Amino acid sequence: MKNKKWISLMILAAIGLSGCSTASSESAKKETETKQPKYVFYFIGDGMGASHRGLAENYMQWKNQDANYKLSMNQMPVTANVTTNSLSSTITDSAAAGTALSTGIKTATGVIGMDEKGKDNYTTILESMQKDGYGVGMATTVSITHATPAAFGAHVPDRNDEVTIADQYLKADYDYLAGGGSQYFQTKDAGGKREDGKDLAKAFGEQGYDVDSSLKDFEETDFTKTDKYLGIYEPKYLTDVITQKNVEKTSPTLAEMVKGGIDVLSQNDKGFFMMVEGGYIDGAAHNNDTPAVLNEVLSFEESVAEAKKFYDKHPDETLILVTADHETGGLSLGYNSYKMDFEAVDRVKSSFGNTMESYIEKKDYDGLYQTMEKEWHVKLSDDDKALVQNRLNTFPIADLMADMGIPESEKEKAEGMKHMMGIGGYAASPILSKETKIAWTTQAHTAETVPLTAIGVGSKDFGECEDNTDIPQTLAEIMDVKIGK
Repeated sequence: MKNKKWISLMILAAIGLSGCSTASSESAKKETETKQPKYVFYFIGDGMGASHRGLAENYMQWKNQDANYKLSMNQMPVTANVTTNSLSSTITDSAAAGTALSTGIKTATGVIGMDEKGKDNYTTILESMQKDGYGVGMATTVSITHATPAAFGAHVPDRNDEVTIADQYLKADYDYLAGGGSQYFQTKDAGGKREDGKDLAKAFGEQGYDVDSSLKDFEETDFTKTDKYLGIYEPKYLTDVITQKNVEKTSPTLAEMVKGGIDVLSQNDKGFFMMVEGGYIDGAAHNNDTPAVLNEVLSFEESVAEAKKFYDKHPDETLILVTADHETGGLSLGYNSYKMDFEAVDRVKSSFGNTMESYIEKKDYDGLYQTMEKEWHVKLSDDDKALVQNRLNTFPIADLMADMGIPESEKEKAEGMKHMMGIGGYAASPILSKETKIAWTTQAHTAETVPLTAIGVGSKDFGECEDNTDIPQTLAEIMDVKIGK
């Protein structure tokens, strides 16, 4: 264990994560004098590896002209590096990884909160803390029913069964839910995905929840007077951060959702548990979209900073954990150069998915090239255009589908899978990598270890974590609750 731990610390030091796992400083000792925290924040950056955190920190150092600038999540006194494999694969998906992070037990790819056969439920840390009397909640930038939040609050054999996940949330009566995914709460007649004719948002309201379905609703809600809350601001994922920042804000930021959650959950005298997911870090990384990824990580960082403000007011009662379910994209901080060009990154004010993906779907290559030049501030050569078109025609979707266990008989799914797995990034991102000196190696997840950083009451115990299952197991031990089988 000592050798593995030493390697973990060296990796974290290489990307600029400060602190040490022994939490030997006087401040760290003071933080951990009380064994059990009253308030627990569990932050998960979906797809956020060490390089994603390093990208954001290096960018902010450049932006602020301060070589010593540190992200809040990178200057916590306790650090570790954890493995992420699922029970069925070295490279996990978010369902299996989320289950490991919530229950302390590995399961198969695609399974939410259950054993690999989809028969037996595993108790999650959120459920166990709710049972013990704590206020509990979740916030995300994707669907609230998506794999990571679902792994903390639901149990289904198939992560895609988001309608059932929404049903289970209603039955579970969680205190605070905020994110996207309104379509899983709405009937088909209302434009949703529910075939049972049940207006689930209305059912939440009848159960005593304040229900918000827009940014305007959110801004008008007094969270200090709200003890049950459901926020479902967009049909599926929330619009990506770079678009909301530069075009139109359509939903609350993740930091704003954390603040609302604190106001709701802190009304519980015993304390609270909040899981917060930076969900679209993963989606942007699938597309190898460096500017979009950067904005998603920085938004996630702002949400961590919001929790840190709360910690500063309650240092003897609060624990903050920050980690990821897996790494996405094989992000490389460098590309045939000894520098990264953040000016080239900073010029981009749009996401690939929002401005360019539709041209690929329509096979409008001229429109794609013109939009790439306009949005990325580049000039494409004939060779560049030929490279993009060749990569569009040779995207290895068959291999990716086979890896994900999708049989040959379901080839009709291939076209949709191409875009989910990032065909656009595969085709076009080499152009942006050349401009920014920042590269990617895959459209899928990787088996890279991911950082864990922690601060607060009981945080020093997390320095020994080596696998993602160790995190909830350690937390359950600290909180004296039972998780898993």
